[in-house]
Amino acid sequence: MASVAALQCVERGLLSLDDPVETILPELKNPQILLKMDAKTGPTLKAATKKITLRQMLTHSSGLSYEFTHPKMFVWRYWFLKQNAENKALTKSLDPAKAYQAPLLFEPGEGWAYSTGIDWAGIMVSRVTGKSLEGFMQENIFKPLGMSSTTFYPERYPKIADRLANMAVRDEKTGKLDKNAGNPLKAYMNVREGGGGGCFSTANDYMKFLSALCSPVCPLFTKQETLQIMFSPNLSPPAKAALMEMQKSPEAFGLVGNVPIGTDLDFGLGGLLNMEKVKGSGRAAGSMQWGGLPNLMWWVNRKDGICGCYFSQLLPSGDRRSFDLYEGYEKAGMEEFGMSASKL
Repeated sequence: MASVAALQCVERGLLSLDDPVETILPELKNPQILLKMDAKTGPTLKAATKKITLRQMLTHSSGLSYEFTHPKMFVWRYWFLKQNAENKALTKSLDPAKAYQAPLLFEPGEGWAYSTGIDWAGIMVSRVTGKSLEGFMQENIFKPLGMSSTTFYPERYPKIADRLANMAVRDEKTGKLDKNAGNPLKAYMNVREGGGGGCFSTANDYMKFLSALCSPVCPLFTKQETLQIMFSPNLSPPAKAALMEMQKSPEAFGLVGNVPIGTDLDFGLGGLLNMEKVKGSGRAAGSMQWGGLPNLMWWVNRKDGICGCYFSQLLPSGDRRSFDLYEGYEKAGMEEFGMSASKL
């Protein structure tokens, strides 16, 4: 949703996909690339020679990353927090502009890593519009689509807060579920607005958003060209090669899910694109998908006019039983509703 907000700003001339983001995000003006990381002696860095762009951030090809997805960055974060232990304003900050300052893994545009790029894009939206990300998205996405149960701040709305679901945790060895694990996501409530996470919603609300993207004329954009760009492959050749290599890793299952290894992939401005028909589910080439940490998954198949989402509150991410159910759900939807726009 934050990607759509950023593209709405592009339509209005407030943002550019390919200009350096440093004019709006001075924090990223002189990025450093992390070459090596030693927990005792610290990082070995070099200055990046290329500038970061919004297109790269929306496709996770900027060089930014989430430390929990990369061992080297995880060690760097631990070292950074230790070095700055006395600076509570920095180490305890839940402001994305402070929490996500980190070196790059590679030159902008020359690799692929699941990243904080969407979080930074959300900051850009806020800065160029003079509104909070919540305020902009309420005005331009949530309210126009009737998404009355979607917000970064559920505790502000008792009718939403009272319906927050608890989290279940599956024991990966036994397969048993602990259905009373509480809700660790409550830590995100009332603390920050991250474009990459922290928004609360319902399956019904999110289907309104997906249906808008699946509609022949998307009500979220003023130009059909914007939707076409969003669903077009946007990676550079080296970034695409890195994405295809990442797909082979077992850890990638939580990101690419039920897309078989070897499927031709790329990235649009908001999600993963399968560039060929997906075996099993039958999803058409050019469709987009992504998901969320507690095994939340969605897809938009514009060619066949069908979209859907699978919402759960289950950890850890990448639960294979969930993905099997998700694949069966999508396949059944294709058989029942294919070519009936936005019916699922």
